[in-house]
Amino acid sequence: MNLTGRFITFIIKRILKILCKVEGAKLESVPRQGPLLLVFNHINFLDIPLIYTLLLPRNICGIAKKETWNNWFLRILAKVWGAIPIDRETPSISTFREAGKALKEKKILCIAPEGTRSGTGVLAKGYQGVVFLPYKIVPQY
Repeated sequence: MNLTGRFITFIIKRILKILCKVEGAKLESVPRQGPLLLVFNHINFLDIPLIYTLLLPRNICGIAKKETWNNWFLRILAKVWGAIPIDRETPSISTFREAGKALKEKKILCIAPEGTRSGTGVLAKGYQGVVFLPYKIVPQY
């Protein structure tokens, strides 16, 4: 990550420490090295920055809806954090190739299989694409 990315991440981490109290994160279940598919229930817009900053210094990326790049601030975060765009209506094989490449590079790949925020915390029906990535999965709830 370049200097700008580290600065943005530092600021976001500080803001989150003020805004959020994280309990029961079970970070001990996350291996310190090697590829990992981290599957989580996407509850609200803070999930992604919290997961990302809590797992530092691990190399992390995630799959994000293509509409993320329509917002200037989210586009910056997506670029800095190496997000992989997905078209939720017609997902392409290239998205899964990029995801596989990230795992081969021993990154943590974050994915919310529901494809959107639940808002309630109740797990909704997920998409099955995640099962095509043959790596160790650590569910986070």
